Parts: sequence; structure tokens; C-alpha cells
Amino acid sequence: KPWVLSALDLKTAASDASAMSARAPVTSLTGSVRIEPLDPALGAEGGLKFDGGLVNARPGPWVDRHVPVRTLKVDLRGRARAAGPLDLPNFEAVLSDGRRDAGVLRASGHWDADRFEVKADLEQVRPSAVDPSLPAMTLTGPIAASGSWPVAAGGTRAAIPAFQATARLN
Repeated sequence: KPWVLSALDLKTAASDASAMSARAPVTSLTGSVRIEPLDPALGAEGGLKFDGGLVNARPGPWVDRHVPVRTLKVDLRGRARAAGPLDLPNFEAVLSDGRRDAGVLRASGHWDADRFEVKADLEQVRPSAVDPSLPAMTLTGPIAASGSWPVAAGGTRAAIPAFQATARLN
């Protein structure tokens, strides 16, 4: 069945999440998100594509009630239901402590009902800049994780997946 909308475009300018909730972090978000069906003839049942980019003009450490991300780009495709699949062809976050950039995180991945795979690349990431309780170091290199959800003899799927992860960080 066709999706009611051919596409949904959301735009924001200087939005502060803390103005909407006292528990939300301080932000100043400007950007856009577009949501549209992967196949217009199937509508949402055929899966959705989510493309977006945001710039946060007020990044900072979590402990100061800020979000330590200056820019965020996301390209996500998949079905809304748990059966998936869900593809993340592109994710990029430029981290910041509010004074200077604290590195870049790039990632891609694939999830479906039985398995998942995620690949990430850290570029000059300084963990202590986003949270002062973390060690002062700079991390660069790839991280990969993959796994599946074990199924018991009765057909019950485990809540926590069995997975393996590797990292080669400098």
C-alpha cells in the first residue's frame, strides 16, 4: 500500500533540546532530515530511507549537559519492523568539547533478524574531551563487531547477542 507522504522533510534552525525538557542537553541544532519510502509503490511496507545532517553550534562535554557532537550525518535504510533488514551505509560524527574538535567517528553497518555487522573508524578521537572522566588519549583506527542472536532449543531467541569485536587503535 502506498505511503501517505511521498517524502517527509524536517528542518530545524538553532533548536535547543533543553528548551523542550529540563532533562535534555543544551544544543543549538541546525539541519535537515528527509524520510521517504525505498519503493514508493510499496510505501512504508517496502522500507524507509532516512538521510539527515545536523550541525550543533553548542557542542560540549556530557557532564556539562551538552552533546559532544558538532556535526552529524546519517544515512539509514530499512524496515520499521524488527524483522529488518536495517542498513547503515553512512554515519559520521565530528566530536567536539565546545572549544575544539575532539575527533571523527565514521561507521557503517547491517542488521537483520539473525545477525549484525558494524564497522567503525576513529580518527584522532580524544575521549577525555567528550567526558573528563575518560582517559586523556587520542585514538585512531578501525573497530569491527559482528554477531548473531543464539536460539535455544525451544526456539526462543537470546536477548543478548553472541558477538566478536576487534579493534586496531593507535
